[in-house]
Amino acid sequence: MAKPDILDVAGVDTSGDLWNRHADACCYLRKVVPLVQAVTPYGAWVTGRKRHQGDSREALQPIKASDGWVKINPLARWTKQDVFRFIAQRGLPKHPLLEQGYLSIGCQPCTRPVSPGEYERDGRWAGLTKAECRIHAFETPPAEPSAASAAVPD
Repeated sequence: MAKPDILDVAGVDTSGDLWNRHADACCYLRKVVPLVQAVTPYGAWVTGRKRHQGDSREALQPIKASDGWVKINPLARWTKQDVFRFIAQRGLPKHPLLEQGYLSIGCQPCTRPVSPGEYERDGRWAGLTKAECRIHAFETPPAEPSAASAAVPD
């Protein structure tokens, strides 16, 4: 399982509020670095991204090879209805936060329920121009990531 290094987090997010001070650095430290470290030995990874999830994903292809990485997006063409149909047909449980208005689930401090009429990802990083955690933004395997590269001044 990919997870952030506890010592890197402690060294960079000394006050525990990096998410509030610098959301991009927080996502990099807690999401991007662990994912890159986990997938680098394989050169490929499977995502759950879907085209209906936003403008930046509208042209998403099921398989994308770029600069040494292969991203496999098996759900790229699925609609919201396809997802719920799949869940219902297989008797799978829905995420319990769906009933509370969380239509897109991220990390706890950066996710809120959406109001009627809002887009499903509007509950992510509310009030910021940020729309992605950037784990899907790297196309070339980055150099060895370090917590120092996520450090930001107070």
